[in-house]
Amino acid sequence: MKRLITLSVKSARLKFIGCGPECISRGCVSKCCNAPTSELGIKITILPDEVKRVEDRGGVVIDGYLQPREGERVCPFKNSDYLCTLHGTDFKPLGCIVSPFMLTKNNTLTVRNRYKLLPCYSPEEGEPAYRVFKSSLVRIFGPDKALILEELLDNGAVRNIPVSIEEDIYNNLMHRETILK
Repeated sequence: MKRLITLSVKSARLKFIGCGPECISRGCVSKCCNAPTSELGIKITILPDEVKRVEDRGGVVIDGYLQPREGERVCPFKNSDYLCTLHGTDFKPLGCIVSPFMLTKNNTLTVRNRYKLLPCYSPEEGEPAYRVFKSSLVRIFGPDKALILEELLDNGAVRNIPVSIEEDIYNNLMHRETILK
């Protein structure tokens, strides 16, 4: 079964510097993984079907949240260069893959506001979110739809774009939002 959602065109066009050494040199140090106001220092959601994969890699999950290592307040998968050791692997949790996007209660896919406060947000120098975070859109929509969305955005789409997603992706995105609240 499919669910119809809307992609926010304005949000998809927000400009960011891609995750990596350039962004880290701007002082990022993977701040998107951090949650300074959280008791743990991180707030990384792990879906029920991801728990075993994360734990097999040495992570600890309690009540749907990844736990930092004892005495630390950072993601246990962040290396000394502030890069994610799960990035680009099949072990990276959905919540991390789909960031910075979130599904609102109105079923609109948008960039989470907190990302505009991070060093990777760069309205003057960055590239649009739909390009920088293309892997997020591929995970949410699949490669074919992500390509169509990219073409629509490249060709100047001005209205929000209705698009269907798989029911399980929809449910996982909504579950993630429920956990984060």
